[in-house]
Amino acid sequence: MQLATQAVLTDLFVLSIFSLVLALAAFGWIRREHPHLGWETQGNVWTGPFQLSDLLIGGLLLLFFGSLVSASGAESPQVEDISPALLIVDRLLWLCIAGGLIASLAFRGERLDEILGLKRKRWGGTLVWGLLAAVAGWAAAIVAIWFGQRLLFQQAWGEQEVQPLVEFLRDSDSLGLLSLLFLSVCILAPLCEEAVFRGFLYPAIKRFSDRFFAAIFTSLLFGLIHGNVTLVLPLFALALVLTLSYELSGSLWVPVVGHAAFNGVTFFSEVLR
Repeated sequence: MQLATQAVLTDLFVLSIFSLVLALAAFGWIRREHPHLGWETQGNVWTGPFQLSDLLIGGLLLLFFGSLVSASGAESPQVEDISPALLIVDRLLWLCIAGGLIASLAFRGERLDEILGLKRKRWGGTLVWGLLAAVAGWAAAIVAIWFGQRLLFQQAWGEQEVQPLVEFLRDSDSLGLLSLLFLSVCILAPLCEEAVFRGFLYPAIKRFSDRFFAAIFTSLLFGLIHGNVTLVLPLFALALVLTLSYELSGSLWVPVVGHAAFNGVTFFSEVLR
């Protein structure tokens, strides 16, 4: 990755952290002055069980995400570097993070099915909601890709190189590795990332600010941690749609299904290309 594009990612991450600190301070002051306001209770995502300690846990998570953004400036892995061991280690790390965050709620005696709305909708309704979220996410991402590529990135840095993972999907004939990559990208990634971003960070930040700021912040963070400046806008747009689907449905399964469907279409479109 070029130094200029890396600087953009780093600057955006730093600015997002500053915005979080300032916003939490501002919302805290407003709440003290106007205790009757209850922005954090609006919508269908329950924020009651989240405490100040969850913000501290989120701060540690942001340090980890900062290291990911910084590491994206190092030499990018090549196609030949993609291996089963790399995929397994990456998913195990995300499983540990997501599992740790969810466990921190469960150990306090909170009912996860109530906090995350896991039983709020039947599976038929969840699938319909999730597929609608995937379609809306694709539409939003396409608009963001067009805007970003045509109006911003090509003028600033020219054509960007194809990501090694995308190149691998297009060229690989290893059925075993493709199967492992499908499991990682289309099943484990939606489960882990939705648990982290929509299941924990979004309601924790919403609890101490409001749903609009929390949605924008966590969506930008979601785009940044993928480490590719050309993907920030489309992933930001996708994350906003997934957050909206969570707020409208009240069930975390909806953005999980939407995320999985989005990744699945991407996966097979590159494999069959």
